[in-house]
Amino acid sequence: MTDKIRELRAFDPHLFINVDIGVNEITIPELVSAGATHLSVNSAIFSDPNPTEAFKRLQTLAKMS
Repeated sequence: MTDKIRELRAFDPHLFINVDIGVNEITIPELVSAGATHLSVNSAIFSDPNPTEAFKRLQTLAKMS
């Protein structure tokens, strides 16, 4: 998936790129590094026993990446 994101980013550096499949704590740094601008983390949040804390962790991770 990151190859496709990089390809899109190279095509248009200002393109809005949203990823909504396979987004989690492991993939967030890779996706952001590849050029994703928006991440849908619904599954990662709602599959966690503490959704509020999961949201905070994921948000922090995305900002740091």
